[in-house]
Amino acid sequence: MTRITENELVKIAHNEAYAFEKLYQFHYQNTFCFIQNRINNLDQCALLTKQVFIETLVEIKQYNFDYSFENNLYKVAIDKCDAYCEEHDQPRHVALDQKASEMILDHIGQVSNRPTMLMNLRHVFKQLSFSELQLLELRFFKKMTFLESAFLLKISERLVRLETYRLLSKVNVMMAL
Repeated sequence: MTRITENELVKIAHNEAYAFEKLYQFHYQNTFCFIQNRINNLDQCALLTKQVFIETLVEIKQYNFDYSFENNLYKVAIDKCDAYCEEHDQPRHVALDQKASEMILDHIGQVSNRPTMLMNLRHVFKQLSFSELQLLELRFFKKMTFLESAFLLKISERLVRLETYRLLSKVNVMMAL
């Protein structure tokens, strides 16, 4: 038996439930964690994750093959999380882990006294807006390209690139204060 690519599995999922179930099983945990980084309520995370997969299944015939299935899921997840936060008057947030933080420090050239720099970076994160944190998360935590980030954020690749470099410069300046 030959190995089926994810895009082939998506095409099969247009008509066969077993194919979508395989995609669901493979991507559920990452999608749940992606949502959990935005919504701090486990029950609600589970519900939103299910809604993301249901909407993706309903819209599977309009699937964008230019991007991975995971990116398509994240795009729906961002919309669901934004709608949930608005509906429940909850602040939006993004969680960045230690590894992503270290990658940001490497990128802006902050290599000395790592523990202090990481602590300073956490303080800087608290001063950034949700959209700025989301941009850092997609680029450094999810390791997405500028094009993939643009797809998720529904803005141009050029704007994502400009905003990312502007933001990294801003973080570097804030770290120096």
